[in-house]
Amino acid sequence: MRRSSLILFLLGAIAPVNAQAPDSRLSLDRIFASGDFRGDAVSPVHWLNGGSFVTLRPSKSHTGAMDIVRVGKAGNGEVIVPSAKLIPPKSHDPLAIDRYDLSNDLDLVLIYTNSRKVWRQNTRGDYWTFRRSTGTLAKIGRDAKPSTLMFAKLSPDGS
Repeated sequence: MRRSSLILFLLGAIAPVNAQAPDSRLSLDRIFASGDFRGDAVSPVHWLNGGSFVTLRPSKSHTGAMDIVRVGKAGNGEVIVPSAKLIPPKSHDPLAIDRYDLSNDLDLVLIYTNSRKVWRQNTRGDYWTFRRSTGTLAKIGRDAKPSTLMFAKLSPDGS
């Protein structure tokens, strides 16, 4: 067998051509442009002192919503902000959390939602704060048009 025939034979054995299902073949478009090889999204994780962390988990009370949960070393989860507390006035649905940040004492939560793409990343959106000690949900920039705020952060002292 000639070398070129051997290579074609081996390539055919590794990736057989199926004329009836061209989508089953690998191509650059299929790998990078389709969603065939895209993995599941991972919820943002905030590590805490002592080895526990805070993450998002699907809510049991609201379909499609997320609870903010503290997970201990043993893997047990404690809901620290239920989605039911994140329902804005004049709405029936909880906020869809794109990102969130926490104060060091875990009392104040900054929630980024309703995001829109600017250039390559979703950097415009709406920001809300939720204070766990009082149960208060407040929108930052109340009169701002939807999805227009950018880069809000908690101050170092969590205020």
